[in-house]
Amino acid sequence: MPFAGLNLIGSRTLVGTDDAWTPMVVRAGGAVVNVALNAALIFGLDLGVLGAALGTVLANVVVTATFALGLVRGRVPLIGAFPITLDPLGSYLDRETMFRVVRVGTPMIGKNLAWRLGEFPLLAIVDLFGTAVAAAFVIALRVRDLLNTPGWGFGLASSSLVGQQFGVEDEGTAEAYGREVIRFGVAVYLVSAVLVFAFAEPIALAFVDRASPSLPIAVTLIYATCIGIVFRGLSRTSIGPLRASGDTRWYPTRPRGARTRDRYRDARPGDG
Repeated sequence: MPFAGLNLIGSRTLVGTDDAWTPMVVRAGGAVVNVALNAALIFGLDLGVLGAALGTVLANVVVTATFALGLVRGRVPLIGAFPITLDPLGSYLDRETMFRVVRVGTPMIGKNLAWRLGEFPLLAIVDLFGTAVAAAFVIALRVRDLLNTPGWGFGLASSSLVGQQFGVEDEGTAEAYGREVIRFGVAVYLVSAVLVFAFAEPIALAFVDRASPSLPIAVTLIYATCIGIVFRGLSRTSIGPLRASGDTRWYPTRPRGARTRDRYRDARPGDG
């Protein structure tokens, strides 16, 4: 997990500089390394589950080392140049920065923790309806995750674009970016939902047999997923601009910087 966390930070750092291609190549390469190591350790050395665990850890180490090399040297063989570099001997214990990271990150940590913990009672409730319903519910979750894939990219794009404009104090362009990404994201989710809704039964048949009692339940839950995913897309793309403005809190408020800028922008000459 420490390596996975560093990989996530390295990836988001590059995305913030408008370079989403490099982290995609690095992390996709790590997935390929993971598969290759698992095959060698599980089947070649006959290590079983231990081999799978070692392969996952080593793949994360490789990805972390690649990010570290690129951020320090400025480029990585076969991948290319990195848009930014870091001084490995520099000072990183800045109290103000650490406070801002904790202040902005804590609500997101709480949200993710609540979401993950909530899955346990949710699955327990679904299991009360029997194995067929539980299987159908898991199928619908997998379909939802696939439909939600664009949201990761749109959320990162919106937070990156909006955050960069906030950085140069161009709030008008930041607002325009936020609105356009939300509109585009919702449109993509809507089209995807319509397509999956039309082919709900063939999609469910990819997971279960036609004679399975889970099939009609899975189809119904996929229909519900298609309706709900449009609103999830709206939520997913709306979160990006809020993160970019530093507003990750759970109650509606305007970022402190925006209030300050508005106060100066609205003041007329001579008001003091």
